[in-house]
Amino acid sequence: MFRLLCPTEYKIGSHARYIKNDIFCPHTLLIKLWYNSLGQLRIRQKKIFIIQKKSIRIITNSKPRDSCRLHFKNFKIMTMYSQYIYSLIIHTVNNKHLYSPNCEIHKYGTRYNNNLHLPIANLTKYTEGPYFSAMKLYNHLPDYIKSLTCDQKRFKNTLKKFLCQHSFYSIQKYYEFKDNF
Repeated sequence: MFRLLCPTEYKIGSHARYIKNDIFCPHTLLIKLWYNSLGQLRIRQKKIFIIQKKSIRIITNSKPRDSCRLHFKNFKIMTMYSQYIYSLIIHTVNNKHLYSPNCEIHKYGTRYNNNLHLPIANLTKYTEGPYFSAMKLYNHLPDYIKSLTCDQKRFKNTLKKFLCQHSFYSIQKYYEFKDNF
């Protein structure tokens, strides 16, 4: 039923840029789209998320003010923010050689020894970029998901289930969830 909604094009604002991907399949979201201009990042995110929620409301015949959170969970559809989290974490796991874990930086057996080392950065453009964000998102994963990184198939399935189950409405909600976990 939902595969019929795959590849579609959406025009964002007055720009002649098109997002050619489906709004429900997480692996097609391009990371470059998010960070090509930081000034309009949040505007684009909101517009895409609104389009995604409108689509869910049309499918479920919901009212415009009804929450879509349960529909995302019931249909096992990842929100736009969950798709972004998924794509960055998968990129991080597939390119582990680009990142160094804390155990390579120091030899102390700490609680966060297997987390990725976050380099010291002063520029907002760098800390909000995909490379740094990917490390932060990976470090905030629950330990039971991080332990599956050796088995790619199980890792992807478990991560997808986790993100579908919690249907995050923002990146901040993802970080808050982890803090409460």
